[in-house]
Amino acid sequence: MRSLGVAVSHPDPGISDELVHAVEAESDLYLALDPAKAAVVLAGGAELSAVARHASQAALIGVAAERDVAEVAREALRCGAQEIVVWPRDRAGLRSIVRDAASRARIASGRADGRVFAVCGARGGAGATTIAAMLAHAAEAPVVDLETMSAGQSSFLADGAEPTLAAVLSAVDDLDPASVVTAMSSHASGRAICASPRSEAPGDERALRLLDLMRAAVPLTIVDIGRVTDAATRAAAGSADLVLCVCVPDVAALRGSRALMHETGSRIEVVLNRAARMRLRARDVERVIGRPPIAVVPDDPRVRRAGESGRLPQRGTAKRAIEALVGRIDGGPNGS
Repeated sequence: MRSLGVAVSHPDPGISDELVHAVEAESDLYLALDPAKAAVVLAGGAELSAVARHASQAALIGVAAERDVAEVAREALRCGAQEIVVWPRDRAGLRSIVRDAASRARIASGRADGRVFAVCGARGGAGATTIAAMLAHAAEAPVVDLETMSAGQSSFLADGAEPTLAAVLSAVDDLDPASVVTAMSSHASGRAICASPRSEAPGDERALRLLDLMRAAVPLTIVDIGRVTDAATRAAAGSADLVLCVCVPDVAALRGSRALMHETGSRIEVVLNRAARMRLRARDVERVIGRPPIAVVPDDPRVRRAGESGRLPQRGTAKRAIEALVGRIDGGPNGS
């Protein structure tokens, strides 16, 4: 997942030290020494107004102690802060508060530099749907399901959650990034915009408009584009920052991967899924397509068992391989 730079500016040295330690304890947050270059600033007291003037691009969170909640709340409101935390009462939820504030600040600023990673299958049954959901979960990114025939992502929707792709697409020209965020449903990976099975394909213009909105709303979006068989999925593959082609270890899948690479000029990397002994290996993929797979995901029965109940695996070799892949393609400290 992308790390967020968090600066701390508080007049109370004790609270300041505790905030620094809390930030450094989170694996996906890092301490930014310059508030002007941070994604989020935690500030309190008289520091709030100063930070608001000099770090206007950052998400501002007011930090109050029990004794000055009302005072900090008034100043935070005046400065346009995204959130207020009461320290140390809100210690357990600090990470979520920081990331939510960063997302709201991004939407408010009108930025549209989020990235899109598309996931497709070299052939039917390669596991692209599950790999896309696992990637989204590992990267804490929403998943958008543009593969409307099978609509496999809908099987991972939480109980009672509804597919929202059709409703979003029907109004896509009138939506803004904040509206798209509210249209996401609860999903095994976190959040998703899912299609209903065998629903109408969205068309290339509406698909691209939706991806533009996602770029403005969140830093990263995972898009499940299935077999790349219609205008919408071809357009999504062409506009994506990275296309991951999921290939299983058989000859038909290798041929499908090679054909897709020849068909599109997009940047495509192959993920070898369900790899096992005595089957085609990474070197065989390299021999056929000209370069090694970007990741090898072992054949792990936990994936199948979890998928049968609409869940994602909580541990295992496949989960670790996906987390390592996210680290390679989306890792490193980042202030956005």
